[in-house]
Amino acid sequence: MRNWFCSAVFAGLVLCGYDAAATPGTALDWADLPDPSAQVFDDPYRELSPEQFDDVLFVVRIRGRLQQEVGSAEERQKWQLLLAETEDALVSDGIDVDWLLDQREVVTERRRKAGTSGNPQFDGRTITLAGFAIPAPSDPDGRPVAYLVPERGMCSHMPPPPPNQMIRVRL
Repeated sequence: MRNWFCSAVFAGLVLCGYDAAATPGTALDWADLPDPSAQVFDDPYRELSPEQFDDVLFVVRIRGRLQQEVGSAEERQKWQLLLAETEDALVSDGIDVDWLLDQREVVTERRRKAGTSGNPQFDGRTITLAGFAIPAPSDPDGRPVAYLVPERGMCSHMPPPPPNQMIRVRL
């Protein structure tokens, strides 16, 4: 029987092929791939209820309308009233909307890092990882390519999985 192997070197390179004496690397689960230190961070948006989150979005939209100076005087007055009511409701829930909005870029960067940072513990090491291969366009040199993903059907729909949950495989 042929001995096929698929070994992943975490830096994004996966070696697959036929070897009569292939030895598997350290067996990992997909949950082991993300950098654990990048996964823990303060995200004040996670603490919001769905209604509070909708209210924050509403505040952003109404403030934008009022800054654009669009609408009739009556509409603008109505928007001002709705804005004040919504902001008051958020304040009564202990939410500082301006502080929360100031945190957007910080939280976005932390989420990006959490979704893209690989676990440095496995850099340069040979690992064994089970997953599903999703065909991809061939490399410019004609070599077939696939992506190894944790679950069947990932990458065939939007949004794709985070980059630290996909491994590019050159066959």
